[in-house]
Amino acid sequence: KMGQRARLAMTLKKLSKKPNDPQIRRDVIDLYKQAVAQHEDRINSYKASTDMGRYDAMIAEYNTLQQINESIRTSAVFREVETRNYTMQLQEVRNEAAEAYYQSGLRNLDYGTKRDARRAYSDFQRVKRYVSSYKDVDRMMRVAYEASIVNVLVNPIQSGFPGMWNNNN
Repeated sequence: KMGQRARLAMTLKKLSKKPNDPQIRRDVIDLYKQAVAQHEDRINSYKASTDMGRYDAMIAEYNTLQQINESIRTSAVFREVETRNYTMQLQEVRNEAAEAYYQSGLRNLDYGTKRDARRAYSDFQRVKRYVSSYKDVDRMMRVAYEASIVNVLVNPIQSGFPGMWNNNN
């Protein structure tokens, strides 16, 4: 079974060969509306989720919607379809994701363990992926890094130290 986006792409290809065919034009418009509704429904269901992975899923859906709209804007039916630009929604989701991972990083740092500091560092890395200059994320990454490393002090062993076994005799 061919997906909606693939059917739309195939129909747009047909339209490029026969730009005045009324049936193909109607098909493109119908498939476009169905595809947009499907992706917007998915976004709405992700919004209702509490899973941190929802942000990547919503970003992927918005990127797909942008691509679909771009394919319509460059087609013969662009005047017959009102496309939307999802740039603002995409930026909003990126900001929400950055804030969620920033807060998660702060919580992980508060636990005070090396393992949680490493998790915090990973959270702050994700923040930078969503919004590179978010708040004081660079400073918090350094804090998390410093809290996650183990400092090892190495002292040389002296032979003949009182109370130690000395196998050299």
